Amino acid sequence: MRVAGRHQTRVYDVIVVGGGPAGSTAAALLAEAGHRVVVVERESFPRVHIGESLLPASQPIFGRLGITSRLEHQGFVTKRGASILFENGSTGASIVFARGLDAGSGRTYQVERSRFDQILLDTAGDKGAEIRQSCRATGVEFNSNEVRVHVAATGTKSAGNVETLYGRFLVDASGQAGFLAKRLGLRRVDPDLQSVAVYAHFENVQPPDQVPAGDIQVISRRDLSWLWLIPLSDELTSVGAVVPKEVLRRANERNKEDAFLKLLSSTPVVASQMQAARRTTEVRHEADFSYSCIQYVGDRWLLAGDAGSFLDPVFSTGVQLALEAGEQAAKAVDAALSNGRARSEAFGRYEQSQRRRYRHFRRYVRSFYDTAFRDLLCQSSARHDLLGAATSIFAGHTKLSWSVRWRMELIFLLARLQRFFPITRRLHERASRRRDEASETKPSFDV
Repeated sequence: MRVAGRHQTRVYDVIVVGGGPAGSTAAALLAEAGHRVVVVERESFPRVHIGESLLPASQPIFGRLGITSRLEHQGFVTKRGASILFENGSTGASIVFARGLDAGSGRTYQVERSRFDQILLDTAGDKGAEIRQSCRATGVEFNSNEVRVHVAATGTKSAGNVETLYGRFLVDASGQAGFLAKRLGLRRVDPDLQSVAVYAHFENVQPPDQVPAGDIQVISRRDLSWLWLIPLSDELTSVGAVVPKEVLRRANERNKEDAFLKLLSSTPVVASQMQAARRTTEVRHEADFSYSCIQYVGDRWLLAGDAGSFLDPVFSTGVQLALEAGEQAAKAVDAALSNGRARSEAFGRYEQSQRRRYRHFRRYVRSFYDTAFRDLLCQSSARHDLLGAATSIFAGHTKLSWSVRWRMELIFLLARLQRFFPITRRLHERASRRRDEASETKPSFDV
């Protein structure tokens, strides 16, 4: 490895680009293992981010990071399930994590990402990682002995301000920015899952009585868009919409903010909750296109979290997948540092795990946009406890027991039949008819 002997150079075992959940987790565990780690984060924390609804499968990772007690004392809302509602307010399905067939934690948190991500990044620093905020990676070079990452202060353009970091390995956890994936041409957008997410925070949202305290509400619309309402505190609620690109185009609104507000006011179950609501943040939007990469590892590098793949957030899998990727990336790099293997073949197991997790959840995400699947999900047979199987998916489990797997395959089979024969009531059609019968008066709220 090249030794830093001149001005403005640093040498590390691992350079982590990105300080979100994947990067912070990888950095914390690698630093804890005794490696010299630097995190390069282009923003300055705390910062706003979506992905506020966590999954119970994350709880063991919090334990391994040593932050469970700290999270418990943050006052985050306890999440014990999810409520799937139709536009008219009728309940489609009530997910209670404790009733899942695969054992695991029956609870997790709804979090303000500004505070949650700060805790993860601070944990990496507490364990010995060097944290560089407002520092952007501007370029990267690889050779047989090292990785060189060029960095500069965020907002600067002068070549004289560039610093070079030298490392043995690079973990790219740069999120949707895709620092390495875009440079190498690895990213592939999923043609079946192309949407836009639009969201804001509101005060004084009043959830309906049938929604248990702390539940995320997932509102299914006939046009295949869906909305979320996530309680972040007694006063604050995250409200967002995920809208297929073609639906947004047909809406023909002046901008995404207008389209978002129209979605809220034209969805009765949401509008009724927001009659006294007041918006506390600007309306933000993100291209929510699902994507994966043709390659997740290479000689001396790995992609982790959203830097490698991203899925429509209907199952709230974003943070869960990022935490798991960060943990597994740390294990893979730690082993490579120990045995001196730097070639991509050393990371084969890591790559397989990333592909498997993406395929696993992608199947369920795509199915959510199939009304026949939703019919079956919302009327799952108590006799076979199909909802209990689906609950294990909603809880974030990827290593499923046989009892869950055969039940989910049964749901998929019945959904295929439901498209041609109404083997159960078509609830989505019923919900849309009731919506047509609803009052045309749209509740107003302060935006």
